Amino acid sequence: CVADASSLYANTDVLQTAMSLTRAEYFTLDDGEQGYEPMFPEQYILQKQLTKAALKGAVVISFVVGDHVPPCDLNVTFEKVEVQKNYNYRQFSELSVPGLKLEDYARAAGFIQQGLRYSPGGDKLPTVPLQPSANVPQASKLSVWKSGSKMNEAFMVASNHLVGKMMRDEGRAAIYRVHGNAGDMHGEILPRDVAWFTREPGFHDGLGIGPYCPSTSPLRRLQDFVMHYHLWLRDNNKTPTQNDLKIMDDAILSLNRRAIYDSVARTLPRRPNHLKV
Repeated sequence: CVADASSLYANTDVLQTAMSLTRAEYFTLDDGEQGYEPMFPEQYILQKQLTKAALKGAVVISFVVGDHVPPCDLNVTFEKVEVQKNYNYRQFSELSVPGLKLEDYARAAGFIQQGLRYSPGGDKLPTVPLQPSANVPQASKLSVWKSGSKMNEAFMVASNHLVGKMMRDEGRAAIYRVHGNAGDMHGEILPRDVAWFTREPGFHDGLGIGPYCPSTSPLRRLQDFVMHYHLWLRDNNKTPTQNDLKIMDDAILSLNRRAIYDSVARTLPRRPNHLKV
């Protein structure tokens, strides 16, 4: 359940700000809480945050996990969604311990990561080939997903995969994150451990899935922000204009320039001084 930021796309000032910032900065606070430097000015974020007793627009992605396996007894309906309380990462992690109700979600995250053949690691290539998953996760494999941040990661990856699959199957324009495909044009420029963006659906070797379409953090990253508008178009049976597609392509270009810049910057300290740019 993610705050719907698609309406901000029509605000020229917000769109220009977003297009000038290719990524958000994430960091850890002193108490272990995860924080971030937002892409949008604070006043726009406050308009969209999902808070208790406030009616807000949201994008909801639901999961049916497993076939006659837990937690198939959970009922999911979204005719009316009420946010009773917001938890930060630390609070959610403290609640996500064995024996509590939220363990159902940990179990669901376990099934999702197995179904996607996904293991934590982000954009890094796996050191060993991923093995086909078993039907039911062992308790030892499930324990890591009882941490709120890890559970959130599993659902985020699954959501981005499902959105990418939906947009690909319906032939709609989308921003895909691909990784490890040396045959692609960007694969000839970037090392294999660097992911990049494209309108062509591809595989993400580091996550072990494909396609992968970032769309779960619209207030913090350029790619998610643009995708929320295109999901709004889909939901309202509208077709992107040529200008919408140009904005998407410009965003992809900016994101890839940043990826190349980061990749080069990473190698500079290892280069002889006379070769540094």
